[in-house]
Amino acid sequence: MNTVNGSSDKLVYTRDWYLVGIYLFFFILGLFFVYQTVDFPSFRAPDDVGAARFPLIFASILSLLSLIGIVYTIVKKSSATIPKGMRKAAIGINLNVATLILIPYIGFYLACLLFSCLLMHYLGITNKFRIIMVATGQTIAIYFVFQLFLKVPLPVGILIEKLIY
Repeated sequence: MNTVNGSSDKLVYTRDWYLVGIYLFFFILGLFFVYQTVDFPSFRAPDDVGAARFPLIFASILSLLSLIGIVYTIVKKSSATIPKGMRKAAIGINLNVATLILIPYIGFYLACLLFSCLLMHYLGITNKFRIIMVATGQTIAIYFVFQLFLKVPLPVGILIEKLIY
């Protein structure tokens, strides 16, 4: 790893290949969704656009913008520095992924509570009472809005189901 001006707070790259990788991921994701919408039912009613229309539009736009991003990143001069704060972003993304993995097992509400507590602690909030109260309040608000007001059931989780039933 090279450093800028002897400082170790920035990493130096000769080209923004990490951006190309991100754009390539979203390009492939967009193409995947375009492919998936081929099997959606089509409607013949004159005022109905069909189930595949909007996913097809959004997936096509995602693929197009990703392709533009790939070309732009390869053609432009490199910005040459990546802040070390990218590590915090990666940890936040990993917490999101871990939450998504845990939801089928411990349920949405408990996973949301754990995610909120861990994220607030990681972001530097040191008052444990505040962390617990904010995370609990957020989870209760989600319960009231989705479960009671909108009547949208959120996953309970296999472990919670076994404990309750």
